[in-house]
Parts: sequence; structure tokens; C-alpha cells
Amino acid sequence: MVWIPLVVSLLGASAAGPEPPPARDAAEVAEAWFRQVHRFDALEAYEGRLGSRVMQFVVARRWKDGRAQLLVDIRAPQSLAKVAFLFLQNRDRSDDFFVYWPPARKVLRLTAAELDTGVLPIGRLMTLGDMRPVLPGELTHTPLPDTEVEGEPCWSVESRPSGRTLGFDRMVLEISKKTGVALRTRLYRGRREVRRISVSPNDVRRFDERYLPVRREIEILTDGAKAELVLRNLMIDPPLPDQLFSEQSLITQRFPSF
Repeated sequence: MVWIPLVVSLLGASAAGPEPPPARDAAEVAEAWFRQVHRFDALEAYEGRLGSRVMQFVVARRWKDGRAQLLVDIRAPQSLAKVAFLFLQNRDRSDDFFVYWPPARKVLRLTAAELDTGVLPIGRLMTLGDMRPVLPGELTHTPLPDTEVEGEPCWSVESRPSGRTLGFDRMVLEISKKTGVALRTRLYRGRREVRRISVSPNDVRRFDERYLPVRREIEILTDGAKAELVLRNLMIDPPLPDQLFSEQSLITQRFPSF
């Protein structure tokens, strides 16, 4: 895969962009962040590091009828280059997850729990909670006292699933008042914090009219592992055909390259 540099004009300092609208309550703060980070069509290229392991993968995301469809294509290391998986979001039933697993030479169906526990090679870099866009109404939000992250004032919000399993019992977000980006995301199961995602304000960039993190530090608190996830390339609102988000697409491996 050829890694195309991010366009310089899109990587201008975050201070050059428009300020996010002032938020009135916890739900508005949290939902504005979810809209900003996930609720748009995109091609995203990532590089992840976990210890000595390096992984490159591309996420194709499309919204259809108010629900997200995602296809994840692993590009490196070469030993995993044919692994790909498909996620189809549902409102009235469980989400659909499929993976093309080269040793079996077929598409396997997974449960949400399997994705979240890292059964796939990508699972410890990005889990279900990271990749699955949150739909409006799926979480209830409660305000917490304001905080600071590296000197940047933040709103703090506790979010809990309002009826379906999302891989966590509660999420605590510390969201920058300057950019609307969640600089800290803490995921809990029961009383135990299991995962923490940290973003430095210096690693936030403006892409068109939205701010996004270009680098994240991920701590897996259940075993002490630490990972780094870097956004290498981004294309907003690309043309993504229906056939891309199908089980047949996983088999044919005809994925976008950019």
C-alpha cells in the first residue's frame, strides 16, 4: 500500500479552525463528539504499534438509513494482509460482524463480545467501543465536574448504554472545550477501568469543518499493554459502492486503495 501524506491544508493548527458551538448539557457535549469523530462517510488509513508489532489497516465507513457500515482491511504485516472484516450496524437487533479468515478460506460470523475481547489481530489496537459509531439514543449522559488535560479545559461526561450491549458498562469522556475532541476516554466494566484512550491537544488537527485526533495512546489496563494509533490518511465523503459492504467483498478482496 502507498501511504499518501495528509494534505497540508487539512493539518493546520487546531487554533486556526472554528470553535465548536457552546454546549448546554452533557448529552449535547457527548453527541457533538460522536458526530465529529464517526458520523460521516470516510476512508481512514491507520498505523498501530503495540510493543514491537506494527499494523497498518484501512477503515471504509459509510452511513445508510441512519446506520453505519464499516469494512476494515488489514494491509500489514504481510502475514495478515488478507484478513478483513465487515460490520453492519442495526437498530432493532444485534449488529452483524463478519471476518474473512485466510486459514479457513471463508467468511466467519462473529459476536460483538468476540470483537471487543480482541479475538481479531486488530482487536487490541481498536475494539468495538472504538470503531462502532454510537447512534443517537444508545447512551444516556450525565455531567461530571469539569477537568483539564495538559492545561486544556474540558467538559467531563459519564455515558452509559441505555439498553443494548456495547462492550462496556460506562464510558467517561473528557472533551476539550476548544476543539470538541475527547482527550481522554475511559471504558469500564463494572467498577473496573479496562481501557483508556488518551489524546494530546497537540495531536488534534482540523479536517474541513471538524477536529480529529491524529494520534492516540491506548492503555489496556487489564494486562498493562500500551499501544499507539496514528491516522496516516483521511478521505472525507468518498464514493463507496453498495457491493463494498458485503460478505462477497470480503472474499474478492477488492478494497479501496488510497
